[in-house]
Amino acid sequence: ATPVFEGNPAFSPDGRWLAYTSTATGSMEVWVQPFPAGEKKQVSVGGGATPVWGPFGRELFYMRGTAMMSVGISANPQLAATPPVKLFDSDTFQWFARGRNFDIHPKTGRFLMVKTPGGPVPLAKLVVVVDWMDGAIARMRTGKAE
Repeated sequence: ATPVFEGNPAFSPDGRWLAYTSTATGSMEVWVQPFPAGEKKQVSVGGGATPVWGPFGRELFYMRGTAMMSVGISANPQLAATPPVKLFDSDTFQWFARGRNFDIHPKTGRFLMVKTPGGPVPLAKLVVVVDWMDGAIARMRTGKAE
């Protein structure tokens, strides 16, 4: 309940930390804070979104444009983060401000990402049909296809 955007939450594997994106600085950045409350710390530099914790909670990954970024995290006794490092960059991997399109395997730490053949494309339209089965049954009974 703040005047800025805050979203894309991700809990650390031990449940003690919450990473999220916020526009508190005027641009989308990644922040981490103790859960359920405590002092927050900005861990991205130059933009960032859709944070995901590494399998052991010692690394946080996020997207900055088309670049996958990594930040080392330590929390003994207070939260500390290393400077961000670019892991790779590709215009065929897309990130969306409303949600992430990648995850990390909980044991191997390997990335699973949505890749768009041929490069970025505009977001597709989603159509939701409610009670579609009722209409299908009615058409089957009458033998009419619409």
